[in-house]
Amino acid sequence: MHLHSLQSLKISSVPCLSQLHLYECDLTNSDILPLFQLISAAGSVQKLILNGNNLQGLQPEEITAVPSLVELHLYDCGLTKIDIQPVFSLLSATGSVKTLVFEGNHLQGLQPEEITAVSSLTELRRNECGLNRHDIDSLFTILSSAGSIKTLTLKGNKLNGLQSATITTCPSLSELNLCECGLTSSDIKPLFRLLSAAGRLKKLVLKGDKLHDRKPSQITAVPSLSELHLDECGLTNSDIKPLFSLMSAAGSVKTLALKGNNLHGLQPKGITAVSSLTELHLDECGLTKSDIKPLFSLMSAAGSVKTLALKENKLQGLHPEGITAVSSLTELHLDECGLTKSDIRPLFSLLAAAGSIETLDLQGNNLHGLQPEGITAVSSLTELHLDDCGLTNSDIKPLFSLLAAAGSIKTLALKGINLHGLHPEEITVVPTLSKLHLHGCGLENIDIGPLFSIMSAAGSVETLVLEGRNLHSLQSGKISAVPCLSQLHLYECDLTNSDILPLFQLISAAGSVQKLILNGNNLQGLQPKEITAVPFLVELHLYDCGLTKIDIQPVFSLLSAAGSQQAAYGHLFFKETIYTVDIRRRSLLFPPYLNFISMSAA
Repeated sequence: MHLHSLQSLKISSVPCLSQLHLYECDLTNSDILPLFQLISAAGSVQKLILNGNNLQGLQPEEITAVPSLVELHLYDCGLTKIDIQPVFSLLSATGSVKTLVFEGNHLQGLQPEEITAVSSLTELRRNECGLNRHDIDSLFTILSSAGSIKTLTLKGNKLNGLQSATITTCPSLSELNLCECGLTSSDIKPLFRLLSAAGRLKKLVLKGDKLHDRKPSQITAVPSLSELHLDECGLTNSDIKPLFSLMSAAGSVKTLALKGNNLHGLQPKGITAVSSLTELHLDECGLTKSDIKPLFSLMSAAGSVKTLALKENKLQGLHPEGITAVSSLTELHLDECGLTKSDIRPLFSLLAAAGSIETLDLQGNNLHGLQPEGITAVSSLTELHLDDCGLTNSDIKPLFSLLAAAGSIKTLALKGINLHGLHPEEITVVPTLSKLHLHGCGLENIDIGPLFSIMSAAGSVETLVLEGRNLHSLQSGKISAVPCLSQLHLYECDLTNSDILPLFQLISAAGSVQKLILNGNNLQGLQPKEITAVPFLVELHLYDCGLTKIDIQPVFSLLSAAGSQQAAYGHLFFKETIYTVDIRRRSLLFPPYLNFISMSAA
């Protein structure tokens, strides 16, 4: 599209327009002034993309402020080093830009000039801009002058051969991303000197750089560094020992992520303790069942790892024998690890041997046909996530037997499985289970009765969360009481105003529900007639329920009808609700016991 020679005509505001993308529209530097006048008039543009326009020679004088604009993309815009100062002057005049994306512009030969400070700017991306090691000093001078940049991304620039000369401190900078920058193991020492001089860097991300054969050497401590990502850096099992020596010298690394490195054949001998390390992420690292024993030995030697994530490693056929206890480990993620029902028994033996695991996440493993026999109790385990695990309604009975055998599980989360057609068969009591989360499990209105029978039999469920289900046309048939149930969350369940009557009958029959959350259901046009009283209910949330000002009166009529002299609503929450209410109008008939209202307008 040919938009060159834009005119700053009066235009109609478009309050809903939040993003404007102008790709290859033949815009030039002379179009920036009228463009920003147009955007300002439009009203609410938050993101502006000008990719593929030739904006070289920017002239930012008299730019109109655009208070709503928070993100500006200048990809492949023909900009060079002499355009840096004008770009920052433009940002300063604009007013509120937080993210600036420079990509595909040739910025080699940066000058260490003072630039206009942009107090709002927190993220700068200069990907594939032809920068090299000689531009680093000038770049940090610019960052320091800019004032508030927290995140710097330099993907695709050739920075190998780093020279850690004196650089300008940049106190605001907390995250540095150097992906595919041609770095090698010999660049690590000067890189850490640079990080130390930079000031307060907390997170370093290196991806696609060749760091294999990293030899242990003295590096400069970076006490502020707490997160280190070395993704797809060609590391192997022989690099683990020097890597832990490096982290120990660095000082305070809490999180280590090594995604996409081939670490099969781990050798944990001689590992240096890293007392600060609490999270270890080894996703897609080619690990197999034979690596589990040396991995736990490594963590034990490391000292303080609390969270271990092993996503997308092939761990089928687990053998828990000889596992070293890791008393600090409380959270284990085994997402998409090829586990099946036959791995559950050895897995729980492993958990028991590990010592203190509280949370287990098994997302994306095919566990259909669960066999809970011979499960080892894991007294520390309180939370179990089985998202997308291929479970069906036939797995519910063995699942509850497993929970009972495990011993102490308080929270069970099931997501993305098909439980439609639940059977209210006799299940094993799980006295510890207090929270049940069922997200996207294919349940429909006919499954509510069997679900409440299961919860009643389970014994102690206090909170039930149902999200993303088709529960429209609820049936108010007889259901089993669940005396312990105090919270019911029904998020985005396709409920409408016609479901309110049977819903309150259901809640009343359940017995003791105190908090009801109906967020994300379209309840516009409420009809509160013949509502069943729910004596214990004290809190009602109606966020994003499509309510308007004409629904306020019915809402309060509903509250009045549902309450009692013994107990009733004390708190009512609205959010994203379009309303115009005069709370002094007597016709609203506020129940006398309503003591808190929260209304947040869209």
